[in-house]
Amino acid sequence: MQCTELKALKSALKCFGEVVREMGQRNPAVFLDYDGSLTPIVDDPDSAFLHPATKAVLMKAKEAFPLGIISGRDLDDLARRVGLEGVTLAGSHGFDIMLKDGRRLGEGRWSGFGMELDLALKELAEAVGRIGGVKIERKRFAVTVHYRQARAGDKERILKEFDSVASKHESLRKSYGKTVAELLPKAEWNKGTALLEILTEEGLSEQTHFVFFAGDDVTDEDAFKVVKRRGIGIFVGEPERQTEAEYQLSSPDELRSFIERLLANECVKNRQ
Repeated sequence: MQCTELKALKSALKCFGEVVREMGQRNPAVFLDYDGSLTPIVDDPDSAFLHPATKAVLMKAKEAFPLGIISGRDLDDLARRVGLEGVTLAGSHGFDIMLKDGRRLGEGRWSGFGMELDLALKELAEAVGRIGGVKIERKRFAVTVHYRQARAGDKERILKEFDSVASKHESLRKSYGKTVAELLPKAEWNKGTALLEILTEEGLSEQTHFVFFAGDDVTDEDAFKVVKRRGIGIFVGEPERQTEAEYQLSSPDELRSFIERLLANECVKNRQ
């Protein structure tokens, strides 16, 4: 089998001047993933909290330009962890959106999938719930199997059982992340389509705003595709697959530094 070499990504910090030139006269609009981007990946998802320095930077950023966080987490969980008003939040990979003015999108749009998700939750609990290191989470618009803490020898079985349950639910679709498997409504909806809706609802046009999206997982690729004509995608971490992102930052710390540089840039400050 021929090995495809991963494309080299430019550092968004080292190439910051290039990024600013690409932005031109447009205002920045910054959208971010949470786990693995704003916070490091941790064994227990419940312990992933914003570093105080990162929260402080986000507090400044939301006053300077449109700021949003699009996560696989449940929206209410995400809102508690971010703890900031005036920030657009999207949970369940964009199925549940709260705009910065507090308006909620998507509440009725996906409500018809609730019974199916509940049934899948029960079946997954029976299939893998007793395996050590497995946590099953019922989100508002998803059922998630976390298996990062499971033994390596159990992970193949977990995914096999997950696929078996998923095959029984034609109205749901599978999604995979870093040691996470999820069932979501089978709809043409993802972080990319959610981002497009947010941009439209908040009046952020291609002519007025240059959109940044930073993420680290497979589910972020749809958002990277969306920003290609509107701004740039930034991969956080070391990519292990081909990505639609054009730039890279090595860690959540570097992402925080990038936002700080964006805030300090004279071109951006003059537009506030």
